[in-house]
Amino acid sequence: MIFIKTAPLFRTLIIVNILLLCMLGVPYFWPLPAASNVDQNSGQESFEALIGVALATDIKPAQERPVFHVNRRPAQIVQLPQQVVQVHTERKLNIQLMGIVQTSNGERVAYLQNTDTNETFSARAADTTVGWTIEVIQADSVILVNGSRRKMIDLNSGG
Repeated sequence: MIFIKTAPLFRTLIIVNILLLCMLGVPYFWPLPAASNVDQNSGQESFEALIGVALATDIKPAQERPVFHVNRRPAQIVQLPQQVVQVHTERKLNIQLMGIVQTSNGERVAYLQNTDTNETFSARAADTTVGWTIEVIQADSVILVNGSRRKMIDLNSGG
């Protein structure tokens, strides 16, 4: 008898068995109330009434095209008419005025630099360079013409 009182393993087994019997006996001593047919039907009818509206409107497309189904219909691709938009972007003039020199006979010569290639060249009035024609060479600016477009390049601004 001393062994039973002093062995910790034996005490633990007795406590676990008592707790296990109590848990298994709870449904016998305190049974849950039985559900009646009235409670089940009334709850089911109200649930179906609420879900019926949702099924008719929200879930119908998902039922017609289930997401993870082998026979899933592909989504309809809507082709929008293509609109051709013409954007007129004016390229920046890639010419910079480096200097103006007046010759002894009074004619002016403009020294221009192509900013893309860093090539410097001289031009007189009525010369054509990079698609632009030099209309007038003034004391501190040059006026270039390309069709109906006109550009003035100042000596100080560069381009």
